[in-house]
Amino acid sequence: MRETRRFTLPAGSNFTRLSSTIASSSAEQLIVGIGLSKRPVGDGKLGDIVKDEVGARMSWWGPADGAKGRMAAAVIVDPAAFAGFAEDADNYLILVRVAPGKPFVYYSGAAWDRGGDFASREQWESHVAAQRPDFRP
Repeated sequence: MRETRRFTLPAGSNFTRLSSTIASSSAEQLIVGIGLSKRPVGDGKLGDIVKDEVGARMSWWGPADGAKGRMAAAVIVDPAAFAGFAEDADNYLILVRVAPGKPFVYYSGAAWDRGGDFASREQWESHVAAQRPDFRP
């Protein structure tokens, strides 16, 4: 397998648009996991993960890390290709159905509570929910 990925950083957005094409020796549909790392912070806390099946979104609000503040992250996939959620010891995963050789689009976003845009989990979650991504390749 081989992947080609193109990143687009829309000005003024907390989200990066990613267009990915996976080449495979098989024409069979693939299930791809796109993840957020389970990175313990400070005293070993993992933060809060929110999984939205209807919107095909997964977001994370990190625990406080002393004077460093909190980080947040999210992944949004095309609801038409959404295949569920999974996790392993190191990652929270959102699953998407992919056709080999055909591009698929997803979005990855991040924020910092000291960055001036999102001081609370509620503000971040509201921002993630308000996104209306374009999934056309």
